[in-house]
Amino acid sequence: MYAVGWGVPEDDVESLRWARLAYEWFRRAADQGDAEAQYQLGELLFRSTDSDFEDREVEEVMWYRRAAEQGPTEAQFQLSFLYGPGSHGLPEDDTQALAWKRRAAEQGDSFQQYALGVRYEDGRGVSQDDAEAVRWYRLAAAQGEWMAQQALQEMYAERRVVPLDELEPVLREFVVSESDRRARQTLEPIPPPPPPPRQ
Repeated sequence: MYAVGWGVPEDDVESLRWARLAYEWFRRAADQGDAEAQYQLGELLFRSTDSDFEDREVEEVMWYRRAAEQGPTEAQFQLSFLYGPGSHGLPEDDTQALAWKRRAAEQGDSFQQYALGVRYEDGRGVSQDDAEAVRWYRLAAAQGEWMAQQALQEMYAERRVVPLDELEPVLREFVVSESDRRARQTLEPIPPPPPPPRQ
């Protein structure tokens, strides 16, 4: 809050004081193996600057990894995010990025399921496989991930997968209603302009 002045005057010194206090409390819990505290500690360091904490990037990645190995999908996502382009001290490593993304997807993270579907649809880091893309999109879409629902709709519209009548009910409703909405929008006549005001 102090760093950006949300509801309080902007104050870098006060911001750093609170960040260091949070660091101390998260560190106590993280040292005891608490995965959420480890993840939050990684986040705190991720959002800090090098001048705030020594060896920030090395420690940040260490806490994300410790948390991710215990299961929180947010930490797995962060590792995937950092390995992809190679940042915060990690080398660019698409294999590691994909492995952490898959681990989060297999635990039910709907966004990571969608992201894995995109990789299979595009063939990025994996062999291009529409059936596998659809499998991941369906898992994500069933949890309400709208981007996965849209991706499925596009794949069905392009006839790259099974016909619409074979969709599961949860997806059929989305595809039909979205297609209907778009069709109505396209077919609606453009209303005439309003008459000029009387003087």
